[in-house]
Amino acid sequence: LVKNGLRFFKAGSLTNFLLHVLPVVIIGKAYSESFSSQYVSINSFIVLASSLVSMLCLPLIPALRNSIVKKDTKWLNVAISRLRKYCLLIIFIATAIGWTFANYILTKLFNENIEYNYYFVGVASIYFATLVWSNYSYCILSAFGKVEYLSHVFLVKSLCSISAIFIFNFFNIEV
Repeated sequence: LVKNGLRFFKAGSLTNFLLHVLPVVIIGKAYSESFSSQYVSINSFIVLASSLVSMLCLPLIPALRNSIVKKDTKWLNVAISRLRKYCLLIIFIATAIGWTFANYILTKLFNENIEYNYYFVGVASIYFATLVWSNYSYCILSAFGKVEYLSHVFLVKSLCSISAIFIFNFFNIEV
């Protein structure tokens, strides 16, 4: 039980800290005020939106697990298919908005003094799409009991993200 708890902690809380909290601190210290404010506000919006997607995915884990145990493959396949369709729809909408008028939305939501770079917002929408797919994968793999594998993948993803921030900082690159 403790071992599984640590796996869920590594796959959830630890990687969330490494992907969304630690970069805010690093970027706030290392980059300009303009870039930092842009990054922090977009990151906050992404975390909020990703949390909403988690509320769609995570409650399904016990039901999916139950259908696996009971060998109810028909219900399992329908549930996974519906969840995949919802997630793909969210990805499509988020990416389309991110590359069109997300700058306007962010300006109205946060602060008109922050100038959002079009490409940064577009890339952020792609990052959000990867988070949606991560939530989908987390839900499915957790139901199948593959949390250890998932925790390793998420940890590598977070460490790559932190490494990229340090590399960009070293070469004085502001996206």
